[in-house]
Amino acid sequence: MDRNAYFIVNNEYDGTYLKVVDSINRGAPLKIDDVMYYLDTKRIDYDIQSLNSYIALGVYDRPLRLNNRRGLPQNEHLKLDIDRYGMRVVGRFYAPTNNGSELTLEDIIEEMRRNNIVSGYVLKNIQIHVKARLYCTDILIAKAIKPIHGHDASIEYFFDTHAVAKPKLNDDGTVDFHELGNISHVTKGERLAHLTPVDYGKPGKDVFGKVIPAKKVVKKILRHGRNISLSEDKLDMFADVSGHATLIEGTVYVSDVYEVPNNIDASTGDINYNGNVTIKGNVNTGYAVRATGDVVVEGIVEGATIVAGGDITLRLGVQGMFRARLTANGNIVSRFIENCELVKADGMVSTDAILHSEVRAKGEIIVKGKRGLISGGKVISGTSIFAKTVGSGMETQTLLEVGIDPDRMERSNILENEIKERKKDVEDFNKMFETFQRKVKAGVKMDMDKLKKIQDAKTAYADNTEFIKEAQHELEMIVAEIESVKSGQIAITGVTHSGVTITIARAKQRIQDDITYTKFVKDGADIRMLPL
Repeated sequence: MDRNAYFIVNNEYDGTYLKVVDSINRGAPLKIDDVMYYLDTKRIDYDIQSLNSYIALGVYDRPLRLNNRRGLPQNEHLKLDIDRYGMRVVGRFYAPTNNGSELTLEDIIEEMRRNNIVSGYVLKNIQIHVKARLYCTDILIAKAIKPIHGHDASIEYFFDTHAVAKPKLNDDGTVDFHELGNISHVTKGERLAHLTPVDYGKPGKDVFGKVIPAKKVVKKILRHGRNISLSEDKLDMFADVSGHATLIEGTVYVSDVYEVPNNIDASTGDINYNGNVTIKGNVNTGYAVRATGDVVVEGIVEGATIVAGGDITLRLGVQGMFRARLTANGNIVSRFIENCELVKADGMVSTDAILHSEVRAKGEIIVKGKRGLISGGKVISGTSIFAKTVGSGMETQTLLEVGIDPDRMERSNILENEIKERKKDVEDFNKMFETFQRKVKAGVKMDMDKLKKIQDAKTAYADNTEFIKEAQHELEMIVAEIESVKSGQIAITGVTHSGVTITIARAKQRIQDDITYTKFVKDGADIRMLPL
């Protein structure tokens, strides 16, 4: 092993001598500072020039007589180098005189305690010295127990906390102001946030026993509003309803009502929302609102699209510019409905006026109020229509129809048109086959392209024939359903103008002269007018 050079002071009858034990391997040579420190500390007289020459020469085969007096016995000596901040203590041991004692482990610890070193003993190093006696060597015998620093609490959010209105860049380089991505949609049960709790760490202790605190950390909690719940350990946050999430000053809010404070326009883009939507302003032409819940519009709806999984309520009304399309799985309530391409409800429709619009409802259509007017367009109800005035003095073409689910009626129209088109295709295929057979009988050779064309036609012929068969069966069922309808009525409490066409379950009647206070009902295959 490596060992530093060290010295021993021997007390002899004829004086005090300095004996040097030279270093081993890579051990450090003897330093005069070590010797002078020890001699001065023990008050042993010596000649500085003689000592300096002796150590500088480095030949230690004979000891150096320091003085001609026999000294007193000296035990092993410990020099302590204590860090001013109490972080470490380095011990440097000096050998006892020839008639002195070595320090034990307990002696060394007691010496450290006398110097107020009460913590962080490096016992392993002390024990090595006690066993090997490494004199004139720096040995770490105590060190501070460093604090274990913790960390701040942190929150990870699983929704877009910075949703802002940003136009979408299309592939062709144009900008789409309809999809702005400014809503953070969430669904019921979705995890919204996770809290990694604060770690306070563990304090340390310096060699004097003084506590070294861990760094200060920031504590956080999951802050939230209504419609949100926390896990039992308070570390995870979940949405109790489907809607949209927002983060405001460190608090998460979830609402199933998305409120737009102004108009639906380029500043908002289209609204696609999983929940209810309330719009304080107008819905401008060309924009769309789609919601799984209810839609309420405080202003005017222009040539826009509104789709609701629940009800649509228009506080003012809709001026559709023949572009507006309103579709609700529930009811539609509007002050007025004007110039709409389509207004469709699975429930009922209630309004003060319907002008030049197509309105369909599986439930009743009620047009009452100050005007109670239906003029122009087509109004279809699965059950009944109530209004004050229908048509106009100018014989505006107005169609009223009740007694069958509008979707079923629309399906029958689609089937009729499709059957007609498919039958025409079948006729064309038959003509093609007849021409082909004549050419075969005449011995005309057909190339592969023509033969493949004939084969494809046969496949299409079979498909069309099968479709016509199934479609006719479905159409027959719908017609039978319509003809079996006995209920359904149209009640007009004011004037039904000439030019209005009334249809109840395929029974049709055109009004030739203005009539008042009339209820229209089905009577067999005809329509019967009854007074109100």
